[in-house]
Amino acid sequence: MCFPICRFPRHLRSMALGLWCLVALFARVLARHKLVMYWGCDNPLNAGHSGFKDQRLDQFCDRGTYDIIQLAFLDAFVDGRTNQPHMHLHKHHCNTTFQSTDPDPDVGLIHCPHVANQIKHCQSKGVRVGVSLGGGTGNYYFTSDEQAQQFAHTLWNMFFVPDGKELRPFDDAVLDGIDLDVEGGTGLYYGTFLKEFNSLVQAYKAKEIFIAAEIGRAHV
Repeated sequence: MCFPICRFPRHLRSMALGLWCLVALFARVLARHKLVMYWGCDNPLNAGHSGFKDQRLDQFCDRGTYDIIQLAFLDAFVDGRTNQPHMHLHKHHCNTTFQSTDPDPDVGLIHCPHVANQIKHCQSKGVRVGVSLGGGTGNYYFTSDEQAQQFAHTLWNMFFVPDGKELRPFDDAVLDGIDLDVEGGTGLYYGTFLKEFNSLVQAYKAKEIFIAAEIGRAHV
């Protein structure tokens, strides 16, 4: 679990919290010489090679190489076309959406029961599975403190503890944490989001939830 231990100016709080969490989380990983891996969006360097595809998530976990796998990416906090967050996985991993959303997975919210089973498989192997927010493309930003606070609860209910209202892309699978890979947007209100999300994490006693951030992302 991550929480701030120092006071920082408001515009630096999100960066400080993210980097502090990243160091705390990955110190243990590096001590065992293992890796954190993004999974789901495929390697962009191979985007032009039609034969290149990531392996299934459970196959990644069975390698025994990784401590943490980040599902990449949640690339819209509120998609204006659906008024919902948007989760992007490459279509060969998941190309189905909820019936109440757009059938195109590039627009609608994906629904991936088979990936949910793979997440549970990974967790049974001791591999922690999180969701990465942001990425190199997408439409993610906050316009107010209120929106950032509300999104923290939306994210919590979608991927961690259900409230019976939010659609859950991975059904009853409970993820192990979040990662911020913020490469665009305004960079505003992330401190508010992290504070609210961390309050949910601290109140949750079933297991440890991590909060991490990508080093060197100037927008956070």
